[in-house]
Formats: sequence, C-alpha cells, structure tokens
Amino acid sequence: MSLYLRILLLTGVIPGIFFAYTLRHAGALPMRSLFVSTVLFAVFIIPVEIYMVRRGVWRFPKDRRLSSNFRLYGMPIEEYLFYFTMIPTIMLFFAYMEHLL
Repeated sequence: MSLYLRILLLTGVIPGIFFAYTLRHAGALPMRSLFVSTVLFAVFIIPVEIYMVRRGVWRFPKDRRLSSNFRLYGMPIEEYLFYFTMIPTIMLFFAYMEHLL
C-alpha cells in the first residue's frame, strides 16, 4: 500500500467514518450537502488538475503511485480518491463541530 493511500485512510476515511457515525446517531447527518459539495468541487477542480498535469506543472512519479500503469486522464486513482474522501470528511468535520457547539 502506498504512503499516500495510507495517509488518505488515516486522515480522510477513518475520521470521516467517525464523524458520519456520530452525526447519524444524532440525526444531523447532512447527506444532501455532502453529495452536492463533493460533486461541485470535483466538477470544478478535477479538470483544472488534469490540465495542470498535462501542462507539466506537477506530475505523479510511477514509484509513488498505487498502480504504475492505471491512470485516468493522466492522474493516478489516489488523486480521485482524495477528492471523494477528503471533501466529505471536511464537510462532516464542520457539521460535527457545529453539532457540538
């Protein structure tokens, strides 16, 4: 497992599950907001990132990717996982903090 994938699990998936579980039991899980914000963010940011990778602004070396051969529009799968784990986790964190206060 790549270091980047481990970081995603530790900072995105595991906290996200905790926040979602806690908010669900409190009846305050903002599912619609999570979905809309994640999709909007992905629609606007992923094309920019694809453009930047193609222009050579940044790159993803083969030895630092989960799969050295699989790329979607020039970006490794971990980069897409970042958007679909971290954005909901950040939203859940703010909802959790709002619920606590």
